[in-house]
Amino acid sequence: MLYVSIFVELLRSRPSLAVWLAALAQGLLWLLVPSLFYAGPPGDLPSVLAVGHEFQLGTYLGPPLAFWLAELAYDLAGRSLVGVYLLSQVCVVVTYWAVFTLGTSIVGAQHAALAVLLMVGVAAFTVPTPDFGPVILTMRDRDRLTFAHHLCRPHPGRIARAVHVCKPARAGGAELL
Repeated sequence: MLYVSIFVELLRSRPSLAVWLAALAQGLLWLLVPSLFYAGPPGDLPSVLAVGHEFQLGTYLGPPLAFWLAELAYDLAGRSLVGVYLLSQVCVVVTYWAVFTLGTSIVGAQHAALAVLLMVGVAAFTVPTPDFGPVILTMRDRDRLTFAHHLCRPHPGRIARAVHVCKPARAGGAELL
């Protein structure tokens, strides 16, 4: 008698559920671990909050959106780092969703789910994520723009699926963000 693991069966029958379970489990884990066990903010997070607190239009550190969002999340969470950790994990989950959506349109849902599950195992997408900054924020935007580019590419025998996405993407992509 053949035995198939429940995880393999989940991946085969409901790949989107497998992706959401993995992404939300990672997001919850990396929300709880820094909140409970970190004595201070990790990495460059103190400087991100310091620059965001001033709401400057631009610094030598880069565009201000990540700094502003970090400060707003910090303030909305009652001056607690939990808000910044939550914002960071939301960006990571959106990145996984964008990769899954792009992969589904290219190779199918099961293979796209495998790609996301492999990303969950890569340390670059897990360990440094509580350290919110411009790199974590642009991770989600880069994948969304890649997906929009894939939609707008001409495919033989198929009309572009999302005309409202393609026109702004060809005009510079600023309207997508």
